[in-house]
Amino acid sequence: MVDDWFYNRDMKRYQEVFENFGLKVTLDYCDTVYKYLNSGRIVQNIGLRDYVDYLSMAKELGLDITAKNVAFPIDAARAHDQLKSRKSKTETRMLNKKLKDIKNILQKYSFSYKGLKIVIPKNRQDFIKWGKELHICVGSYGYENKMCKGEIIVFCIYQDGKPLECCEVAAKNDDAKIKLIQLRGEHNHDSERHSDALKLANKFIKNYKNNQVFGCSI
Repeated sequence: MVDDWFYNRDMKRYQEVFENFGLKVTLDYCDTVYKYLNSGRIVQNIGLRDYVDYLSMAKELGLDITAKNVAFPIDAARAHDQLKSRKSKTETRMLNKKLKDIKNILQKYSFSYKGLKIVIPKNRQDFIKWGKELHICVGSYGYENKMCKGEIIVFCIYQDGKPLECCEVAAKNDDAKIKLIQLRGEHNHDSERHSDALKLANKFIKNYKNNQVFGCSI
């Protein structure tokens, strides 16, 4: 029965997910889920892939996947979406905490110059805000995650309380010194104050103390 479930339903690719649950639980689940899905009580409102995703999220969030009400929810599709939302909120909360810690470290580099000011992001929402207001990709390509992993530093240069240009710096090729990767204004163009924004970005780079953020997850 287990072999049929894995091979006939092309579930071999998900074997790694089930291995996290332990051998006995894996075998029990494969056999029970196969029978339960084919009974018609779940298959009508959730696909196999989403069901596997649901079990994985339940395990990750600390739910008892050996409990029948967790393993076989009455409305599997709704249970899947609820866990997805819960996981997203948990990840955002953890990410925002890390960004807050990073901001506390980098706040002393919030230099000002001729009406421009460096603003360090305090949460994921800042990345989204800058992306929307400047029409650039900083809010949608995982820049906040890379910053939390110590791979890059992102900050925004403000003018009159509004985003003017967004800056990314990073340590490249294991070089101890950080370097400017990009400095972009609205629609990825230079703003009218680009030269002044560049001076601020270079001041950040010049004054930044090595290894305060890079190379570690705060």
